[in-house]
Amino acid sequence: MTRGCIYFARDATLRELCDVTIRFDPHAKRLECSVGDLVETGEERFKPGSVRHRRKQMGRVVHEAHQAAQLELYSGYRREVHVRYETVVDEIDVLVTGRIDGAYQQGDTLVVEEVKSILGPGSELAMLDQARLSRYEEQVALYCQMLAAQEPPPAKSFFPVVVLVSVLDGSRLDHPVALEAVSETLLEQRLRSLIERFGEAEEEFRRRRALAEALPFPFAEFRAQQREMVGFL
Repeated sequence: MTRGCIYFARDATLRELCDVTIRFDPHAKRLECSVGDLVETGEERFKPGSVRHRRKQMGRVVHEAHQAAQLELYSGYRREVHVRYETVVDEIDVLVTGRIDGAYQQGDTLVVEEVKSILGPGSELAMLDQARLSRYEEQVALYCQMLAAQEPPPAKSFFPVVVLVSVLDGSRLDHPVALEAVSETLLEQRLRSLIERFGEAEEEFRRRRALAEALPFPFAEFRAQQREMVGFL
């Protein structure tokens, strides 16, 4: 993979600083990413490793407790459902992967859950800021769009739900998502936006490398990875 933009997280050092799973190869014209990569902001993805690790631990406890409770209620409840979606966007082969927190059948409808742990008390669940809630809505809607694109789809219809759970007191608030209010092309829109950002980053990388090539270098030749480092400066 080319290392021409900031979204790459192949090396251990960068993985400690962020939580990015995007892989883009402009030469092979291939993009691999997760659903989370399409909806989460830079502030959410780029956090110190220790903070991210502790937050994930708290979230995992909440997820496991919710999933165990749902298993008691629904015999066909499935947790940690892996999904993948392949398509072509602007001549780029794309693979999107994701993991649905929980899903269960109700008649011909598949209920799709996205569980989110919230640090505040239960009284604050209904007051979650709209920008954050919208990202959660989009994430579970994208899962439903990926499932609907399967051949054959696993259900006739889908009912996405954002499940908000307080880390402090275990309170829960189910937030149904109106799938008809979400653009049918949301997944394609997000992918096209991501590809455009990579294109811009690649152009900037080439521009910086060209400037670096014009500068006098004090040694006869570049050492391993020095040329790539110059391109990031």
